[in-house]
Order: sequence, then C-alpha cells, then structure tokens
Amino acid sequence: MKLLIQKVRTLLVIGASGLLGQHLVHQGKGTFERVIGTYHSNPFQIQGVKVERLDVVSERSVSDLFEKAHPDFAILTSGLTGVDYCEEHPEEAVALNEVGPLNVARACSELETKLVYISTDYVFDGEKGDYVEDDEPNPISVYGRTKLGGEKNVLNTTHDSIVARVCVLYGWNRITSKRNFVTWVLDNLESGKAVKLFDNQIVTPTCADEVASVLLKLVEEDVSGVYHASGSQKVSRYQFGKHVAEVFDLDVGKLAPVSMEKVGLPAKRPRDSSLIVRKIEEELNIKMRPLPLSLKHMRESR
Repeated sequence: MKLLIQKVRTLLVIGASGLLGQHLVHQGKGTFERVIGTYHSNPFQIQGVKVERLDVVSERSVSDLFEKAHPDFAILTSGLTGVDYCEEHPEEAVALNEVGPLNVARACSELETKLVYISTDYVFDGEKGDYVEDDEPNPISVYGRTKLGGEKNVLNTTHDSIVARVCVLYGWNRITSKRNFVTWVLDNLESGKAVKLFDNQIVTPTCADEVASVLLKLVEEDVSGVYHASGSQKVSRYQFGKHVAEVFDLDVGKLAPVSMEKVGLPAKRPRDSSLIVRKIEEELNIKMRPLPLSLKHMRESR
C-alpha cells in the first residue's frame, strides 16, 4: 500500500515583531501548517509560531535560516521605516532596505520560495497622487530611494516575487511599544493633549489587520510583480486624525491643521502619495474597507 505524504506548508514572516508582521503570523496560523516568525531586537512569543532571530543584513544569517526552515512562502516586512532617521543615517537605510531584501531574495531564489516584499508609497514623489502600479517611481527621500532599491533587488533576483506597497500602516501593536499614526493620536487625545496634523499631505491609510489578510491570499496566487495593497480612501493626515477622534469618541477640537512647510523636518514628504488598489481588488475579488469601518473594527478589538 502506497503512503501519501502531505507536505507541510511553511510560511516565514520576516519582521514578525513589527506591526504588520505580528498580524501576519496570527492570521497565518489559520492557513499554514507551520508558521515561523523572525525578530532582530524584540524577541516575542506567540502560541503556535516558531520564533527565530534573524539579521537580514547578514547573508550567512539569512541562508542558515532558509536552509533550516525551507519555507514555501516568505513575507518580508522588516526594514528601516523612520523617514527622518533614514535621511540622517543613509548607510543604515541602505543596509536594511536594500542589502537585506537582496539577501532574502537570493535565498528565496535558491530554494524556490515565493516572496512578498512590503514596500511603500514613498517610492513616489507625490506630485500626481492616485498612483497605479505602472506609474514611474520618483522617490524624494533616502527612505523612498532605499525602499525602491529593495524593490528592484527583489524583482531582479527572483522570477515570481511580489512587491506589495502599503501606505501609513496602523493598528494595535501587541508586541512592542512602537506607536503608529492612530495609536499616537489616541495617546495624545486621551491624555488631553492638542495634536497638530498635516492638512496638505494626502495618504491612503492601511489597516494592518486587513492588509495581512489580503497578503495571505495574494501569496498563494499564481501572480508576480507590483501590487498596491493600501486602504482605498484618500484623506489628509488631518482628516485621518478627525476620523480617529470621531470613531473613538474623543475631542476633535484638540486637533489642529498645519502645513508640512511650517514644520522643519529632515526628510521631504510626498504631498499626495495616494495609491489606487483596483488591481488587487479585482484579482482577489475583494473590496478594501472604508477608513471609518476599519477604525471601528480596530476600536472593537481593543
């Protein structure tokens, strides 16, 4: 009698202690037989997830983990995301946002692992807005340039990888104290503090919980190339803050609009980096939730 051996499908989430990564491993447990999550500086424990330390800048560290894990799918969420920090530490930005993805892409190519690389709206200059996947990138900051470099390294090194661009990720961070736009606004408003928000920077905010679900669907599809995986609703950061205050029943009057030009920041920001998500919605037969609905979902899961 011939025995049929069922292959154990393995998902590797690189940067699982980060905001998106932790949502991916939590949801991935329901889809994949084995889930491995990596960290660099913030060790964590999640039931049902094997945790490994990884230094993506070290080719040896990456190759050793891949040889050990033999993942079928990998989602690379880690990177240096502080826009101003990147501007002031360009060598570190290159290492984490370009060299790291290259090391991971090489390992994926060697083992035929399907890779999803998480990128950003900051690859665009923000002059046009409503960007689709085929629009020409033109980053205006070290962060944007190095993330674009990471995209190119991934796409040029592998034959079936996916680049998924997101924009202003938000959600509950259950592992570290690192804040995102929504939790930063909440912390300030709940403490009775006034908050100044840009009224002339337009974004399409991305709910980490929702996009994790979308990416786990996308990784199993027979597709490759660039996808925009943000929220679908365009708002200024000031409008975004108002939505947060309204959904969480906080004082909207504590929010004040301010122009980007009046705040001296080391790095330039795109004025309108809104992303169009029609491609991913049509191919996966989904609709990204409106911003207020995602915020209500976040409030209910507090």
